[in-house]
Amino acid sequence: CILVGDGEELILDFGEKFRRLRRDGARRREGLRGLSEVEGVYVPALYETSEDPRTGFLLPRPTPGAPFPVRRRILFDINRYPFPGDVVVPFGEIVHDRISVEILRGCATGCRFCQAGITYRPLRERTPESIKAVLENSLRSTGFDEVSLTSLNSGEYTQVADLISDLMDGFEGDRISLSLSSLRPGSLNERIAGQIRRVRKTGFTMAPEAGTQRLRDVINKGTSEADILSGAENAFRQGWELIKLYFMIGLPTETDDDVRGILDLTQRILRIGRRYARRGARITLSASSFIPKPHTPFQWLPMERMEVLREKQARIRGGVRGTPVQFRWHDVEVSWLEGVFAKGDRTLGRVLLRAWERGCRFDGWTEQFRYRDWVEAVSETGVDPDRFVHQRLEAGSRHPWDHVDSGVSQPYLARELEMGLAGSPTGPCGMDRCHGCGSFAARCLSGELVPGRMGGEAETEAPGPSPPPRAGKARFRYRARYRKIGRMRFLSHLELSRAMVRAFRRAGIPLSHSEGFHPMPRLAFASALAVGVESTGEFLDFATAEPLDPAILAARVGAS
Repeated sequence: CILVGDGEELILDFGEKFRRLRRDGARRREGLRGLSEVEGVYVPALYETSEDPRTGFLLPRPTPGAPFPVRRRILFDINRYPFPGDVVVPFGEIVHDRISVEILRGCATGCRFCQAGITYRPLRERTPESIKAVLENSLRSTGFDEVSLTSLNSGEYTQVADLISDLMDGFEGDRISLSLSSLRPGSLNERIAGQIRRVRKTGFTMAPEAGTQRLRDVINKGTSEADILSGAENAFRQGWELIKLYFMIGLPTETDDDVRGILDLTQRILRIGRRYARRGARITLSASSFIPKPHTPFQWLPMERMEVLREKQARIRGGVRGTPVQFRWHDVEVSWLEGVFAKGDRTLGRVLLRAWERGCRFDGWTEQFRYRDWVEAVSETGVDPDRFVHQRLEAGSRHPWDHVDSGVSQPYLARELEMGLAGSPTGPCGMDRCHGCGSFAARCLSGELVPGRMGGEAETEAPGPSPPPRAGKARFRYRARYRKIGRMRFLSHLELSRAMVRAFRRAGIPLSHSEGFHPMPRLAFASALAVGVESTGEFLDFATAEPLDPAILAARVGAS
């Protein structure tokens, strides 16, 4: 079974149905058919297929006893399901070693290459009150010192500037930093940048996607060059010295001028950075290969061939040589395989099995990717991948995924494709501008999904001055003795120090912090203990911002 759509209600309905079927003794086939009755549940085994004579694709067709199409489950009021606050905190460092809270779901921009922008529609926002409550509980229960506000387009949250300002007022005293994911270049105004840097400057990333305005209009990025340059200037002015830029190559209608535009735009941003960055501006330029994705306006278009993508990568690599620009790119072989599986049909099942039999494992890790084995698996199973990735289809042609209804109509996608190829952008959707993309349009227009916009767009305040530097505070110094025994002996010294800082935070100990670019708690450990060695006499010096009774302090830290 594959569950399609928002999981909050769907997983509960699925679980209840599964429990009833098991209780009633349903056999496997009967159970699968019963589970498919839950809206949003797709059971591939129930569908017969036939070959499309025009494309050669293997297409599922309406089959008695199975829903057709399978409709994506949509949760319209995401505030009914508070974001989890009491999360698991591992001792080891993980990729997203912070509290992440979803502040909105969906995106109003409508980039034509973005699968998530389609399949997460309509736009829905959490209330500021629910976001603040989750963060307060999470910080108290985890001890993390960084918060990330996540979504497909966090800068478009209706009250984002006020929300960030309120959060930072509460975070600054505890030296908790904040970052926003997926900012459009025009979203980072001076006020937001100034608020984020109050504790420490977290990473700053912009995604122009294309090097010229013509191509940004084709993909409907909704960002002008002035927006991009203004966002970069705000970041550099507020003290950032490193900016990450994300582009794509191989986009529909891309020309040599568009590739050259990536280099030109990067150099203009670099020149802005040199006016502000004391130690020299740096840029990380990443270029991924465009892959046409299902349920997007570009789903009917082919992917660029590998040799062309390699040539474009070489041009960019040569263009930044000798500059403080670091270029990163995706292997075109990996992109090709992603494209095959993005646009392929059920015949790829036997390719996947054959590749596994040939030893393909963990292919997401670059050093484990075995391109030749995948090519051999394709050859041995008689599957032609070119018809998936390099075949250009007429708008309206059927795809192997058309029996899954994302909620966005095929006529809308076809119209957006036509406008994209003509270089005509579509404005962002909203209560005053509906493009009629799907069955949920009436709910969008009612204003119930984004309550903050019912009274009109939020006003943006003029940027105020940066907060003054904090005056030096009194520090009270303690020395603690602790034991490192049992399973804890397998923690490295770095893992132990992180765990100790979070324990202090969970215990509510007001640690004193250093000043400067990256404030750190004032903790000093004795010599590091080797991994695997126990000790009953380890020592730690730390400083607090206020005096505490040693017995109470030890009890609170020990309990956390």
